[in-house]
Amino acid sequence: MSQLFNKLNYYIVLMLLYISMTPFLLQISFGINDRVVRLIIDGLIIILFLINLKKKPVKIEYFRFLVFLYFFISLISFILSGESLLLYLLFLRRTLIPFLLLFSLLKLNNSHSFFQKFWKHLQILIIVQLIAAFLKVYLVGMTENYIGTMSVDSGSVSAIFPLFALTLYFSKYYPEKNNKLIIYIVLLTLFGLSGSKRAILVFIPSVLIVNVYFFNRYLLSKKIRIVRFLQFLVLGLITIYLIVVINPSLNKQNKVGGSFDISYVAEYIFDYETRNVSVDKIQRTGRISVFPLVIDFFEKREIKDFLFGIGPGSIIKTKLIKGHANVLQYKFNLGYGSRTGMFWVLFQTGIFGMIVWIFIQLSLFNHIKKRISQLDKNFKKLGITALVFVIIYFLDFFTYSSVTITTPSMVFLYYSIIGLTISAKDEMFKHLTTRYKRRY
Repeated sequence: MSQLFNKLNYYIVLMLLYISMTPFLLQISFGINDRVVRLIIDGLIIILFLINLKKKPVKIEYFRFLVFLYFFISLISFILSGESLLLYLLFLRRTLIPFLLLFSLLKLNNSHSFFQKFWKHLQILIIVQLIAAFLKVYLVGMTENYIGTMSVDSGSVSAIFPLFALTLYFSKYYPEKNNKLIIYIVLLTLFGLSGSKRAILVFIPSVLIVNVYFFNRYLLSKKIRIVRFLQFLVLGLITIYLIVVINPSLNKQNKVGGSFDISYVAEYIFDYETRNVSVDKIQRTGRISVFPLVIDFFEKREIKDFLFGIGPGSIIKTKLIKGHANVLQYKFNLGYGSRTGMFWVLFQTGIFGMIVWIFIQLSLFNHIKKRISQLDKNFKKLGITALVFVIIYFLDFFTYSSVTITTPSMVFLYYSIIGLTISAKDEMFKHLTTRYKRRY
């Protein structure tokens, strides 16, 4: 019976992987719209949770308490705000179901073969994203729409997905097969450029250095660390050059193949992120200039709104309720800069909710860090990957978007790697990672 449940778990996880990574493909191939795809994903996660309900999950210090505390705060926010029950349920759907997925994965105690198969299919899907991106550029050019097979209009995925994928390839090829790793770094950079995302100018080199730091720290001797760090620092600089030259908005000529002028790039980014203008009574803000507007917003409201938020679900994008197409940007006129995950959580559950949400992710980070320290140096790669995933999550959460909270592909990718890493049997690491060679 246990073997049957193990197979069922595996196939459900695999179905979740394929469905969450191909909503756009399902839409154009079978006419299944985004709402139906989300319902299928939610249903599969609930089934996975119920199948493993009686199993004991891996214990993560304070994690269950923090998750309970967050949803208790959301309940208080719901009561105080008088928000509609439908919006609160939509909020729970976005926030609670991913945690049900994580709790389910923490109970799997997955084996080497389980993760090997999962990783094999994930690699296939990453390649599919790259092919789809290149086809998009060929057919319609560089645009924020049509992000691989993952989304029609969640343009921020073009900047965040390459960071997760880059980290996964680090775990596969670093430090033994750096040539293959470099090829994937270039391809993933081009994926980001296909979505016209300027953020990759900072994100890809930064995550590159973060990966090198953590993989060096846990795998290599001090002497080799310096050499590897310098090698990838040079690669990071080359990546910056390519992004500036290829992305039209980052060069003076405003074309693919323009000149490299770092002062122009710095001035452009500063102006973009500090802009605060009104066009046709709609505010255009950057991620820096939005802060005074947010402070002013809460100063004009009751203290309870700052502490507990204006109501869970109050800024959920949904077609079920009129006026909820993009609430933060238009209803409250805070502009584009308000799209970060930090504000997504702050506005709905207040400063209390945001602090607890941050500590939930930190509890995962700390547990993974302890998990790495318990492993022999040969078997640390998967743990390091999960550690960097949490850092990428915070990078998106604080500075960029809310796709790691709201977009199925990014949510599943994040929590599946975290959950499968924490619940992995020790013997799995021995088979998954390439053995550490003595010359390193």
